[in-house]
Amino acid sequence: MGLLCELVGPGEHLDRALAYAEGLAGFPQDTMLADRRAALEGSGLPIEEGLALEARSGRATQATAWAGARRFAGGEGRGGAGSAI
Repeated sequence: MGLLCELVGPGEHLDRALAYAEGLAGFPQDTMLADRRAALEGSGLPIEEGLALEARSGRATQATAWAGARRFAGGEGRGGAGSAI
């Protein structure tokens, strides 16, 4: 689930966590919230039910997700820091 993404030097954890949070906040919130909802509600479900839940929740944000995928395919956000997405 990405609970541990990287190691940083002593005392750098807060700055890195805030930078990571800012990067996530830059993504479309409707898709981020749909992913979060699917993860929370799907936890503990059999895989088939969890995937069905995610498919249902994704329909509402499909246009946003496709637009973002097109921008990424066109080269946006490839700087490694989630910039310009």
